[in-house]
Amino acid sequence: MNNLYKILILCAIVQFVAGCQKYFNFRPNSTSVNPTTVRDFMEVMNTDSNAICEFSITDVMSDDDSIVPATITQRSSYYTRAYTWDKDIWTGGDADFMYNSAYNRILQMNVILQRIDDAKLDSFTVESDRMVVKAQAFINRAWFYLQLANLYGPAYSKSSASADACVPLVLSPDATSRPSRSSVAVVYNQILSDLHQAVATAALPAMGADLIHPGKAAGFALLARTYLYRGQYDSCRMYTDSALSLRSTLQDYNVEHTIVTQLQDMASNPEILMGKMGLNKEYYSSVTLSFQAPADLFNTLTGSDIRRVKAFGYGDTYYTVGSSPVKLVFDYSVSVPEVILTKAECLARSGDAGAAASLLDTLRKNRIYSWDYSPIEYNSANIVSVVLEERRRELLYHGGLRFFDLKRLNKEGTYTKTLTRFGENGQVIATLSPSSPNYLMQFSPIIIGNNSNIIQNPRQ
Repeated sequence: MNNLYKILILCAIVQFVAGCQKYFNFRPNSTSVNPTTVRDFMEVMNTDSNAICEFSITDVMSDDDSIVPATITQRSSYYTRAYTWDKDIWTGGDADFMYNSAYNRILQMNVILQRIDDAKLDSFTVESDRMVVKAQAFINRAWFYLQLANLYGPAYSKSSASADACVPLVLSPDATSRPSRSSVAVVYNQILSDLHQAVATAALPAMGADLIHPGKAAGFALLARTYLYRGQYDSCRMYTDSALSLRSTLQDYNVEHTIVTQLQDMASNPEILMGKMGLNKEYYSSVTLSFQAPADLFNTLTGSDIRRVKAFGYGDTYYTVGSSPVKLVFDYSVSVPEVILTKAECLARSGDAGAAASLLDTLRKNRIYSWDYSPIEYNSANIVSVVLEERRRELLYHGGLRFFDLKRLNKEGTYTKTLTRFGENGQVIATLSPSSPNYLMQFSPIIIGNNSNIIQNPRQ
């Protein structure tokens, strides 16, 4: 790592941590970062910080976690309050690590996108290098905005997207503005614009040089995810085909199943299109246990499903991936299995149950012990539900994908589910109905206090 790279990363951190008071506690100033060549920007993109983030609270709020009832009353924290969908998740002094870290990464991408066109070439770079850096910045920015949109905004609805409030759309490192929340439609349009610009870049390779440098396959996969969330299944399927035409390799868990304890563990996994990893060191100290799978999730992971062995231990039901229960590691990557499942959902919704089931079996053959594998059972009436169940099993603790699925399915109104939390005596202590406003994540008081233009979500 050369000195310039160290300075650039330090400046990006100082720039964000020392002053972006409009968004939370900080006030960015793009003049603190002064890369001048395309090579400089290539080195800025060459950091794994763009791939490390934390969205575990989204999984806590879903139906994929179960906190011991006594802990809920005895150890109040933003994890337990999120788990029971309280009106107030954050106390006055809590920093929202999801919001802060996402805008930190967006800031870095904005600096690159603002300056890369004027950066000079040198003896080490050519014009195509500039285009690749720009495309990869677009893909990274789109990924973070898609996370934020689905956490703080409602699920996309064509009839209300222009009116529904989402998150501030910050597209430049501007130290003077205090942005209000843009609409869901505006944020989604920007995500699509970023991704379409990226995949239209001729110089962008199908796969990046490594897992932290996305290529076209990752861009197509994110386009598919975005159109899935918008309910545009024809466009979604088209981009799943585009992604799978570039990379469709699956890892056979009968032979090898990579357990991700650090970002480098993803490097040899052929399924990864773009590496993203969540790292959590606070959950255990808050609840004294790892994530625990509720019965309705754990029972779907039968004894013949290798994913159960991969993810759970400590009495079978506790998530164990990481160096210990204290340090949990989550795979948030954009991957081939997600694209396959997304395509299967599009096929199922179009009425092609056989093709959807065939895709599911392509995945399951690589996830079920070969000695106990059998084709999936389905019929034309239940095939969408079968696909959604497989999504839940495969995309377990994936930085909110299950929570985001619940939100979009609630909006659709066909595959709705009321979530329930139980107390020490088995009594119901909290519910989350499909129409509950508590599906919208609360903005922390710090965020609201530093930017009065951000209107709080109306939780109950």
